[in-house]
Amino acid sequence: MRCALSNRPSHPKTPARPQVLLITGAGFLAGLMLGLLFALILEQLDTGVHTSEELTELTAWPVLGTIWRKHISKQQELVNPSVGMPM
Repeated sequence: MRCALSNRPSHPKTPARPQVLLITGAGFLAGLMLGLLFALILEQLDTGVHTSEELTELTAWPVLGTIWRKHISKQQELVNPSVGMPM
């Protein structure tokens, strides 16, 4: 078996560098598509009942009443402690 060099290698005219704009744009689009796909999958896997209309459709019984909840963080006070206190 004989090997021969047909063309001599040449040096590039410009140095090689990464294409930052192309890589950034591709990463942005890939992240956006993956985020949307993840959100759609989570929405399809959600089996909770969120509205009274959904409950009526599932049970075929009318909803007689609802209970409201107020979500309060631990840092938020229900009553202002400074009201009515002497300064």
